[in-house]
Amino acid sequence: MMNSITKIALAILLLAVVSISGCKDHAPNVQERVEGMLVSAEWNQPVVTVDGVDHSDLYQNFTIRFNKNTYTSSGGSPLWPAAGTWNFTDESAKAINLDGKMEIHINEITDVNLELAFQNDNTTFASGRVKSVGGKNVFRLKKK
Repeated sequence: MMNSITKIALAILLLAVVSISGCKDHAPNVQERVEGMLVSAEWNQPVVTVDGVDHSDLYQNFTIRFNKNTYTSSGGSPLWPAAGTWNFTDESAKAINLDGKMEIHINEITDVNLELAFQNDNTTFASGRVKSVGGKNVFRLKKK
């Protein structure tokens, strides 16, 4: 009887050791690191330039929050949809694709700063005031 209990205990101990040895710390790859920073908070306080000219006043209330493969934004119409999906364009995590339509380059991402850049070829007008300006748009955001 004792021999059977000892064998079972040894088998359980061996299984536990094998399980633990297989649990090595997984170092996050580039995409996982960048995604972790993107989804960590809401991004706001935009400084916006178009072809090097400051247009921050057009987006002073802009915010964006990334979640796993989805995002929500406000104050960015007509350039930024209120909600949609996103994914990395490749393994380097230097660009994302919004809604399968718009490629946005990640120029910088840190624990507190996010800089996104994209080409906008449309200029839109509303009530005589420019709401978006065509050209290379750069959004420099802060973590909220």
